Amino acid sequence: MKILNGKKKIPSEEKLKVTQYVLIPELNINYKRFSYSKTLFILSALTLNDNCVFGAILHRQDKDFNVNDRTGAGWGDMTPLQCAARHATRSAEYVRLLLERGANYNARDHLDVKTPLHDAVAYGRTEAVELMLAAGADLSVLTRRGRNVFHVAGSGPSKSADCVEMLLQRVPELLDQGDREGCTPLHVCLNFGKWRLVKRLIENGASVTKLDEAGRNALHHLAFFHGENIQVGLDLLLEAGASTTDKDSKQGRTPLHLACMVKNRPLVDILVARGLVDLEAVDHQGNTVLCLAVRHSRKGKVVGTFLRMFTEQFIFEQL
Repeated sequence: MKILNGKKKIPSEEKLKVTQYVLIPELNINYKRFSYSKTLFILSALTLNDNCVFGAILHRQDKDFNVNDRTGAGWGDMTPLQCAARHATRSAEYVRLLLERGANYNARDHLDVKTPLHDAVAYGRTEAVELMLAAGADLSVLTRRGRNVFHVAGSGPSKSADCVEMLLQRVPELLDQGDREGCTPLHVCLNFGKWRLVKRLIENGASVTKLDEAGRNALHHLAFFHGENIQVGLDLLLEAGASTTDKDSKQGRTPLHLACMVKNRPLVDILVARGLVDLEAVDHQGNTVLCLAVRHSRKGKVVGTFLRMFTEQFIFEQL
């Protein structure tokens, strides 16, 4: 039996029994287990990518394609369409079938008030995004934190820029929109080290100087990233006109001040090695970068960077 378009998947003996069980008219396929609150088959079939069980459900007349996996303001509360956009390997096929059967593409979960479109963007499901947009999904919907589709792309697990390319053509006006904390999509991408997305956003006009509610610009946000290839993000921002000596408007701290506070030694090393620092700069409390390095550095690692630099300068001046 060909359940979905594409390759046939021959079920194992156990899956065949489950498929036959699903087709029993007396079975309540919308029943939720109390301990986990997922429906027995609809959401489970999508989560496990079980084509046979899901295909059998399509033949039922009593299925509810808008049922949630939790009934209250729980941590999940996903609909089948959200589950397909997030977990299904053959996401586009599941999404198409669900949309054809009346699944609500603007339904929201209770955790972050995300829609299926947000989930598809976050997980880089380009074809699923196209299907939902064609069906009329609303691109202007914000999450609980006031984040738009570009924010969601920056904070999601996918590193693909394909969805962002599509969104840039449709809603470029959302590119510099701030969330409830004033963070732009560029800020979020920097926080998560999404360098490909950072490059595309900057190329399409994202501002590197726009401030969040804490008075921090893009380079300040880079200071909070702990991960690989941070020099890539730094170079992209510097090429776009960012300044390493800019102070935030609330506490008067430069990106180097923040990097010392959060013990971001890779960024401190790069900034110091390139001479992109003002060691005399003080924040509104009178703290220099060395003061903050001594106060916050773990085992003196960040302090060591400054001590080596001061030693090299002293030796050079004595020659």
